Amino acid sequence: MVRCDQARDAVARIGDDPATLGAPRLSQLQRQRGPGVLAAIGLGLFIVLGLACWQLLAPGERPPRQEATPGAT
Repeated sequence: MVRCDQARDAVARIGDDPATLGAPRLSQLQRQRGPGVLAAIGLGLFIVLGLACWQLLAPGERPPRQEATPGAT
């Protein structure tokens, strides 16, 4: 309990002034910008259109073939 109280006090003390937190250490990969919103929308549309084409072009199941019985007209 004593450790929890100390941790809570430290967080409250640091949280009072955002300047005391400092800048986070980022890797080179984290510093690069991502592809952006337009690329995410494009990828989403590509997936949806791909699934729609796949659904349209996929052959359906054939009904079972009925065998002709001898003597039937």
